Amino acid sequence: MQLALLLLASVTTLTLACIPTKTPSPGIPVPACKKCSRDMIQNEPTEPGWGAFAADSPDLTGACAVINFVCSGAGPAPAPYIKLNGMYVYDLDDGTADLVAHATVTCNADGSAWTYTDGTPITLATCFPR
Repeated sequence: MQLALLLLASVTTLTLACIPTKTPSPGIPVPACKKCSRDMIQNEPTEPGWGAFAADSPDLTGACAVINFVCSGAGPAPAPYIKLNGMYVYDLDDGTADLVAHATVTCNADGSAWTYTDGTPITLATCFPR
């Protein structure tokens, strides 16, 4: 009887070892809205008075990628501003006169463009520190 149980146990083990399983997918897929590259937005260094952004790197920590453009001025006046395509974002637009202009763009849902808060695709960004 013990021999029969031992034989049955080994057959069961061999049978279970041959059951096909689904291969797991590699990792968690990255959402398309985190795939915009920084080089999708060009600077306009040909305009007089332009300067380097204090910050302009993509941030991937949220649900979608964002770029927080920061343009710092030397002061005291006039205040710095950021040009996004043909739109202007001024120091006071964030409610604080601190000689720093801020503009945030977000990677859109399909990862094909950076967009401003109103949904406008942004392809050019320039800092004017003054």
